[in-house]
Amino acid sequence: MLTGVTIVDFSRHLPGPLCTMRLADLGAEVIEVEPFHDKAHSPLTRPSHSEARETGAFYLRSHRNHKSISLSLRTNEGKALAFALARQADVVVESYRPGVMRHLGLDYDHLWEMHPAVIYCSVTGYGQSGELYQIGGHDLNVQAVSGFLSLVRDLEGMPVVADIPLSDYALGLNASEQICAALVQRTRTGRGAYLDVSSADLFSSWTGLHALFMSYSSSIGRETGRGSLLAYQVYETADGQYVALAALEEKFWLNFCRAVGRADWELCHRASVALHPEMFDDMKALFLSRTQAEW
Repeated sequence: MLTGVTIVDFSRHLPGPLCTMRLADLGAEVIEVEPFHDKAHSPLTRPSHSEARETGAFYLRSHRNHKSISLSLRTNEGKALAFALARQADVVVESYRPGVMRHLGLDYDHLWEMHPAVIYCSVTGYGQSGELYQIGGHDLNVQAVSGFLSLVRDLEGMPVVADIPLSDYALGLNASEQICAALVQRTRTGRGAYLDVSSADLFSSWTGLHALFMSYSSSIGRETGRGSLLAYQVYETADGQYVALAALEEKFWLNFCRAVGRADWELCHRASVALHPEMFDDMKALFLSRTQAEW
């Protein structure tokens, strides 16, 4: 679908390469500009597990179908070569802190003067302006700042740290979507675009509906969320595995109660863990009576 589209990728770490990998999977030609002899970010330095390193699994998880060129952006020659490459591209993606690309002469304004049809996407944690725009951080920081982390808690109320970097993956997906939209616009108008895409903005928008619910809720706390319901929980099984029960709709809850022979639970569709601890214990015991495969 994107055959014939050329993307020059100056991004590092995870969200930018994930974005351009998705576009490469759709047929775009992606050329990564990698730092010259920068061992701190070399794909060969991680992970430490020898098999993953030898097979290239770590690198391919976010750099599949990419071409690459190594340039020193600290030299005038390297910057000139990078600019010449970007000038021929349909799309440029970068993930440096705001101001770095301008310092290198590779920012949107400089490039637009020579190439007004370019689509230029800056991928950051906190955007190009505001109180936090110069602050570094990781996926977990963005989840916390945006309020997302406050909505992902265990039954004791502690925020849960996911193994997968949720905001990084979401940012890569969102950036690729924005770029595709800009390509459609350019087809219609001939105009390029500057895209300021940040994970804090994205995750804040995701939490907006929940913030609205909380602002109008008579009680503030875990009791207001779906994660407090008996019908919407993760239960441990006999073999130490887990089953996700998500019977939010009444018809699914009734099906579940009838399947396990507990007609006395049918009226407890919206029952909460906090107000029905005995039933919660019964449900945990029920799921512990069979293995995951049996469930």
